[in-house]
Amino acid sequence: HVDSEFIERWFDDDTGDLYKPDWPDGTLEWQGDQLADYDGVDIESNEDTTDHSAFITLVSVINDVTDAAVDTVLDMDMMARYLALNSLLVNLDSYSGNGHNYYIYEVDGVFTPIPWDLNEAFGNFNCGCSRDGVINLLIDDPTCDAMAGKPMVLKLLEDDGYRAQYHAYLAEFIADGGPFSDETMVEAIHAAA
Repeated sequence: HVDSEFIERWFDDDTGDLYKPDWPDGTLEWQGDQLADYDGVDIESNEDTTDHSAFITLVSVINDVTDAAVDTVLDMDMMARYLALNSLLVNLDSYSGNGHNYYIYEVDGVFTPIPWDLNEAFGNFNCGCSRDGVINLLIDDPTCDAMAGKPMVLKLLEDDGYRAQYHAYLAEFIADGGPFSDETMVEAIHAAA
């Protein structure tokens, strides 16, 4: 469960704002300059003290409403890891798919994506993709609809450096001894069976 205990365990600073985006605006496409403009986006911490300005800045930057570098509002290393994980798992019941089952946590104006509820991974939720589309999910277009509708993914993949970092994580995860290597996966499958 992503809550205050989770934040204390995984982040050095536990005073930031935790958001849980969900339908219909969990894709974080620009809807306006107030949190109320984003149906389904809930604040999970600091409900009474935040002014949501960091969240609005994030959404404005990833949608090119505000001209600022994306790494000033989004932890691009963690975004690359998050996207690599979702791509390898074919986890379309997430930000990559329909824009839910994830959190974003803000510290000093920079947001980190947090995966959540991966029970539909391995293509169990196909998000309208065919069987072939799920099996052969494209690593450079790992969404189930227009990538432009997932601005955090688009920002990462349209930048050569961040795309290379994402590719490096994919390679690391599937390399011999990696968590998604053939050997590791076959062992896990046999143990589960």
